Amino acid sequence: MDRVNVYRFKKSEHEQIRFDIREYKNTFYLDIRLWFNAGDGGTGGDEDRYVPSKKGLCINIAHLREVCAGVDAINDWVTCQEREATYRDSNFDLTGQSR
Repeated sequence: MDRVNVYRFKKSEHEQIRFDIREYKNTFYLDIRLWFNAGDGGTGGDEDRYVPSKKGLCINIAHLREVCAGVDAINDWVTCQEREATYRDSNFDLTGQSR
């Protein structure tokens, strides 16, 4: 097994973020990487050909729980920031009183 794509999403018209599982020397790695559209490779076809960039993170799958905990912490922080922005933009202060 060289690379198995388990998830991807479109970052822009010509870029995507891919989550792959890779094996190297009998060890599995999570590879989160930016891929870019290299076109049709000169074949004249309409198909897109995405290739990996150097921008990314490759980490031993043994650290997956820690990676997930980090992503959860970021999600919690973003949710808190969004909640605070909603309170700031509303007509009520944190005590529920009208301004």
